[in-house]
Amino acid sequence: MRADRLVSLVLLLRQRGRLTADTLARELEVSTRTVLRDIEALSAAGVPVYAERGRHGGFALLPGFRTELTGLNHDEALALLTAGSGFGLGAALASARRKVADALPASHRATDRLLVEPETDLLSRRQVTEEVPAAPMAEVRRAVLAGRRLRVHYAAAGQEPRWRTVDPIGLVTVRGRGYLLATRGGEDRTYRLSRVLAAEALAVPAQRPDRVDLDRIWAERRARFLADGHLTVLVRVHPDRREDLLASAVAVRAEEPDPDGWLRLEVTFQDSWHAEWALWQLATQAEALSPPSLRTALAGRAAVLAARYAGFSVGPSEQDDGVGERREVGAVALRVDLTFDCVRAAELAAFWKVALGYVDEPPPAPFRTRDEWVASFGEPADDEGGGAWLHDPDGAGPRLVFLEVPEPKVAKNRLHIDVRVGRHGEPWPRILAKVAELRAIGGRVVATFDGHHVVMADPEGNEFCVAA
Repeated sequence: MRADRLVSLVLLLRQRGRLTADTLARELEVSTRTVLRDIEALSAAGVPVYAERGRHGGFALLPGFRTELTGLNHDEALALLTAGSGFGLGAALASARRKVADALPASHRATDRLLVEPETDLLSRRQVTEEVPAAPMAEVRRAVLAGRRLRVHYAAAGQEPRWRTVDPIGLVTVRGRGYLLATRGGEDRTYRLSRVLAAEALAVPAQRPDRVDLDRIWAERRARFLADGHLTVLVRVHPDRREDLLASAVAVRAEEPDPDGWLRLEVTFQDSWHAEWALWQLATQAEALSPPSLRTALAGRAAVLAARYAGFSVGPSEQDDGVGERREVGAVALRVDLTFDCVRAAELAAFWKVALGYVDEPPPAPFRTRDEWVASFGEPADDEGGGAWLHDPDGAGPRLVFLEVPEPKVAKNRLHIDVRVGRHGEPWPRILAKVAELRAIGGRVVATFDGHHVVMADPEGNEFCVAA
């Protein structure tokens, strides 16, 4: 209504002093042309508003002007009662706050010292609040409060928008999301307000009880919703990340402390993908305990990431222990290489490239060849033995180094490599196929354990196993 807007305009000028037309338009959510017309209307009504031109100009009231303009209208009172939470009452709430602030004595009016719910928190995370279109929400509120039947143009998830006629019961807001509780054809229905594209309050009275217990109705509908196709997860989480977990979960079913200070929660997610995404965000400060499929999915993600950063040295190293503290683990990041003493390095490296799918490792920068790198150590030429270096192209396995020595292998290895072909499906045929491949390039069978694994030796007699 224009009268409410004129009141808000006067209150803004009284509380903030000189303001430009653009600022007033932004605050009142109207065009600059509308603000100029409103200024003319106020001046014609005797309100001492004047314009100051120039770079720092704008509109202002004569000093000392005061009049009683603080009566709240219906929407403003409703906005204060509900704190403007998710019902499309943001503009009304801002207007009501201006009137309340104006009604306070000057000594109690330090509203510039108070900031309520800024757009982001200390970690620059934006507040997640769904946008609710103002025009449809006005009709929804009118139908709910007046007890009228309501037509809504609703866009359900994954469906084309269509019109529905419902009997509204009440409005609920939870964590920045608003819901309309209603019945349709006698059946309970719950609608997300952000998905209401248009609405029309009808003249027909709604079929609903005169009194309603929204707390009880919401609890019953929530319980039915959680029991319908959602995934329940048992998770351990560090107390510092509890709120982050709750912000992404659909609901919390149970919670108890663990002896080590962590929390054990039973939470519900929309599906397995939702659970995997939410727990991945918590990194080392959460652990999924069940279901096993979720643990497997998270382990797979972690393995891919570990492989991607394998061998990356960060100098003086610290490692996260999972509870928000860090511990020093040495001057450099630890890495394990496997080194073979051998007679013919190049030939043995060629065998293991086939066995493991490894590739030649390039020389360290800035050297262009391994010979240049070896020469940089300044050893006499007759002391240099041949060598070969391999690495896993996926970054998952250890580096293999082959160094030539004068003496041959004389005893059974006390450390051996297992070549794994994978456990999926029926592994024994794959084991036998790998054995045949390695025999063709110089490997030999030492012992066969039917259905389980085969012990082999490489061309220089180093034992290894082919297994699932």
